[in-house]
Amino acid sequence: MRELLSWMLGGLMVVAPAAFAADKSLSVKESILLDAPVEVVWAKIGHFGDMSWHPALASTEIVSGAEDKPGAQRVLTLKDGGKIHETLTARDAKKMTLSYKITESVLPVSEYSATLSVKPEGSGSRVLWTSQFKRKAPGDDKAAVDTITGVFQSGLGQLKSSLH
Repeated sequence: MRELLSWMLGGLMVVAPAAFAADKSLSVKESILLDAPVEVVWAKIGHFGDMSWHPALASTEIVSGAEDKPGAQRVLTLKDGGKIHETLTARDAKKMTLSYKITESVLPVSEYSATLSVKPEGSGSRVLWTSQFKRKAPGDDKAAVDTITGVFQSGLGQLKSSLH
């Protein structure tokens, strides 16, 4: 009996790390320096109901609440038809920062929250996009991080192109 219990506990030690892998917090942080004043950049990216600057999106629609008020909900429709449901968690126009969370998504992430901010830098602006999330189980941490990195880089790249 003691051997069986020892074998079972040993087996749990091997299985346990895999079972808890989905609980690992992941993050992505991307930034870009833009040759445009902060007011111009914020006017382009600072409204929760308008992500027309992102190349992967076909549309952004506010479906509940007031556009720039915490609690507002939007649905992003990807060009391939996929949907991402998000809720605005904070917005400060003076500090030029906007935070949101994903509530439902085709992306390989869960418990996703992010902040987009604009700060003056030199004669231009720096946009910083940060996120924290977990991967959807079963899944792959690298796939989740690579997906969000791609979303951020393509959005920031398009933003830079649209402001020049």
